Amino acid sequence: MISGIPFVVTNELLLDIKGNAKMEGAFGTSIGLESENTSGFLYNSKNNKVDDITKKEYFSNGLEWSTEAKMSGESSASALLHIVSKLYDCTGTDIAVGISGEANGEVCFSPNESIDGLNYAGSIELAIKPKLQGTLAVSVPVIDKKLIEQPLFRISLKPFWEKHWTSSENWELDLENADTTENTEELDYTYHTKFGDVNMITYPQFAFDYLDGWTISQEEVTQNGETVILTNERGVTITFSHIGGVAEGELELGGSTTDMRRVNISKVADSKFTPSYVQGSDYSNLGKFMVAQQKVTGQLDMLLDSDFKDVDGAISYAVLPESRQGIDDDVRHPNIVQFAFWYSGYISFVAESPNGQFSANEEQELIKILSSFRVES
Repeated sequence: MISGIPFVVTNELLLDIKGNAKMEGAFGTSIGLESENTSGFLYNSKNNKVDDITKKEYFSNGLEWSTEAKMSGESSASALLHIVSKLYDCTGTDIAVGISGEANGEVCFSPNESIDGLNYAGSIELAIKPKLQGTLAVSVPVIDKKLIEQPLFRISLKPFWEKHWTSSENWELDLENADTTENTEELDYTYHTKFGDVNMITYPQFAFDYLDGWTISQEEVTQNGETVILTNERGVTITFSHIGGVAEGELELGGSTTDMRRVNISKVADSKFTPSYVQGSDYSNLGKFMVAQQKVTGQLDMLLDSDFKDVDGAISYAVLPESRQGIDDDVRHPNIVQFAFWYSGYISFVAESPNGQFSANEEQELIKILSSFRVES
């Protein structure tokens, strides 16, 4: 009652779930958000400003998505809660609050199981955003027939969860290889090293397996060692190196006197290599071996810099003892020297690419090859 005049305000609560897609292919998104605290935002109708509530702790990715075959474009899904208030159930406002899940990019299904554990190739942007909008709600247009529904405001807030996903740093190549089945092939060929036979001495014979698409591009055996290089059509190399003729700890070959790299060494697969005896010496104390990824994360010019500069640098792979995991901040030598281990001679088995990056298909193949490295006799 205002000055004896009755005013009737009717309220209605509505849930609105919408989906929108501009894409080619089959793609779906759904919102699944878990939080220990209430999250949302405050709208001040006097100044038309919105403040979001920041005290929230999420413990889920927030957006689940899936694709069948291939998708490119964008998609969104939103859930809005509408509070509709009308005067005499005729004219009023519709204030809607909620969240919107968004995804856009290019993704396709791949038989490559090594791609981020998802069997997808490509790149996609994912986000969950708060959503707030107001509409003039008119059931009976007593003022103007055009005022059936007019937007009052639409506020865009920063996402409270977002993620940029790529199948690998070279995801365009992943898309090119996604329709092939090469990455599911078994290893077809076996190579045996020849150092002991050529020099007629007792020394372990190493072996590794490889598949079609890789060829032996170089073989060299001398009195002081052996080199074998395996190459694919893009120029990715897997190099076996045996450097002898030096004592343990005395290997110095091609080291930089000015440049130093910081490298993160992490395990990506188990290795079949099991150290044992060589010429009467027991090397089992080297422990379990792994296939490791070496990622350059820092660069330092010792003449100019006082500390490492962070970089998103080159990647390589090698067979190493698991004890080598961690950060190596004194990397100055070529990879076949830096990532070698002492086995009565320096042994390394290293994969490198021309640009320091690999497609997901190349990664899967080289990890299989490196994993197969072993002692035959």
